[in-house]
Amino acid sequence: MTELSHYKLTFLAGEYIDLNLAVSETQMNSLSSFFTGVFPIKKRILSGIKIESDSFIYRYNYAFAFTGYVNSIPQYTRLMGYHGISKHKHKTPSQESFRQTEITNFLSLHESSENASYFPDLKHVSSPAFSYHYYVSNDPDQAMRFDSFIERDVGVLTSSCGMLKRKGRVDIFESIPSNTTVTMLSDPIKVTLQGEGGEGGQLVVEDSNFNSLETYLDTQDIDIIANINLYD
Repeated sequence: MTELSHYKLTFLAGEYIDLNLAVSETQMNSLSSFFTGVFPIKKRILSGIKIESDSFIYRYNYAFAFTGYVNSIPQYTRLMGYHGISKHKHKTPSQESFRQTEITNFLSLHESSENASYFPDLKHVSSPAFSYHYYVSNDPDQAMRFDSFIERDVGVLTSSCGMLKRKGRVDIFESIPSNTTVTMLSDPIKVTLQGEGGEGGQLVVEDSNFNSLETYLDTQDIDIIANINLYD
C-alpha cells in the first residue's frame, strides 16, 4: 500500500476554507496542478508530541530572534502563537522572570553558529524559507507558528513544542512560504474524496478544472463522494 501523507489546505473562496486531505506525495504533486486560490500547502512532518503546560497563555504573542546576514539579507526566526514571550516586559517580577526564561528557551532552539539574539519586534524585508505550523489535539485552529530561514531538525521541532502553553498532543506541519498573491476562486467546487488505498479528505477546485480532476482521480481509484458549488 502506498504511504499516505497528511495535508492541510487553505483556499480563498469568498472566505478562508480550511480542509484536510490524506494522499500520497505523488498524488498531491498531481492534485496541486488543479489548484488555484490556494495558500502554501502544509504537510504533516511530526505527530502526537505530548505537551503538558500548567501555564496557559491566551494571547497570540509574537517574538523574533535576529541571526545575522546572508548576502546582506537579514536572517531571523519568528515565533507566533500561544507562548510566554510577550512583547513588553511585565511589571510583576515573577511574570517577568517567567518571560525571560521563555526567551532563553526560544533562543536555545537555534544553532550556536546563528548567535541568535532576542528582539521584541523586527522590521523584516524578506520572508523566511520555512514555516512550521503547530496544531494541538485536533483543534482546527493553528496554535503556534515557527518561521525560519533554515530548515530545523526533528530534535529542535520537538523541543519547540515546549514553548506552547497548552495540554494535549501536537502535530507539526511544514510549508514553504510564498510571496505570490492568492487570487480568490471565481466558481469554486468543494470536493470530498475517498480512495481504495485509504486516501480521503476534501479540496477545492474551480468548476472549469472539475472534469480534469475527476479524470485524474479515476486513474488513482479515488472516488468523488460529494461535491458542492460554494457560491450557489
